[in-house]
Amino acid sequence: MRRRSFCLAAPIAFGAPLAGRAQTPDAARPIKIVVATPGRGGLLDTSGKVVAARLSRDLRRPVSTELMPPTDAVQAMVRAPADGSTLLLANQLPLSNQVLKNEPYDLGQQLTAVAWLHRSPLVLYGAPGTSTLGIAGFLEQAKSTQQPVLVVATQPVARVAALQLGQKTGLNIEFVAAQTPLASFEALKAKRVHLVIANPISGEPSFRSAGDVSGQPQGVVNSSSALAFVKGGFGDALAMTGERRSPALSDLPTMGESGIAGYVHYTWSGIFGPAGMEASLVASLNAAMNATTDGVALGLSLSGTYPEFPRTTAARFAAVVQSEIQTMTEFHRSGKLPS
Repeated sequence: MRRRSFCLAAPIAFGAPLAGRAQTPDAARPIKIVVATPGRGGLLDTSGKVVAARLSRDLRRPVSTELMPPTDAVQAMVRAPADGSTLLLANQLPLSNQVLKNEPYDLGQQLTAVAWLHRSPLVLYGAPGTSTLGIAGFLEQAKSTQQPVLVVATQPVARVAALQLGQKTGLNIEFVAAQTPLASFEALKAKRVHLVIANPISGEPSFRSAGDVSGQPQGVVNSSSALAFVKGGFGDALAMTGERRSPALSDLPTMGESGIAGYVHYTWSGIFGPAGMEASLVASLNAAMNATTDGVALGLSLSGTYPEFPRTTAARFAAVVQSEIQTMTEFHRSGKLPS
């Protein structure tokens, strides 16, 4: 099997522009944002439409979106000119697919990180009644049993979070499969598992409304749907994995506040371009993307998810992506994170 480099460098570190690719953005040329999602109506689709509208207004040029399956979207970006006319909006799925499914692309060599659009922390849920212990008490109790901690974590980023929890605490983490959020929380309520680590805004099915935990899965899971399970007695929210508390769960402590220092995990989405983009072009696009989050339009479009908007540099975003790919790769090669 061919080994790949998983280093995603900051745009300025890519070296000379690729031959034959224009480097000067054309102010009159339309911009197309390829959205790496197979279906309409989800978080990425909504985000792409709002960002396109704001960019079109701010840059005074046409900006459109086109939805594609994640692999097709990345490959389209690889073939695109490095002039800023074609960009990619993606979450962590293409990254995990590269590592876990050996997809035919290399993000570290073939894409440029442009802007970190938004992020949202994961939430750790325990069985009903565990909130009296808090996450620190729960973990101490788990250690005292010397038994594996059974975890439902359906997405790769959540499984990585679970494995790093094991590293930090010395606990033996074992994964239990669950097809839907309802199945996850039913297992938690029945104490067939100890923890559910849930993505609060994307990547899993959701229910018709925050209060409906019996409906058919549809759409995207968000903090409200997860809280509905807690309110329905399916489990207790113990802690979140963000750097700070979330407006959606202001009473829920972070893992850092609970004594688990340095334990930070987010789901996120961001903007990428092809490899070979000039640093000045990346910087201008980064500033334009960050400006799309300075108002209420994007926040309102994601009502109920309460994302955070990092508004940071392209280099910082590239470092985050690089770190996540390297961590996921290490767990995968060790056999702890299967395909």
